[in-house]
Amino acid sequence: METEEEKLTIARRHLVPKQRKENGLAEKALAFPEDALRTVVEEYTREAGLRNLEREIGSCCRKLAVRIASGNARPVRMTPALVRE
Repeated sequence: METEEEKLTIARRHLVPKQRKENGLAEKALAFPEDALRTVVEEYTREAGLRNLEREIGSCCRKLAVRIASGNARPVRMTPALVRE
């Protein structure tokens, strides 16, 4: 069973880069700081595994990709409020 800190480390090192790539986002197009990742872990992933965490990060990336595709192409810094949105 992963602790919250382990989940944050795995998300930062592996899941966020993987989801950026899968959703066609450049690294500079999306900043996913610690506080936003912590919000995802604490509020949206209740089970011990990482599957739902990756889904939630992917959901945030897809929403950003849609914004970029609709013409809003400026870089985004994820915040806890945007995660909840």
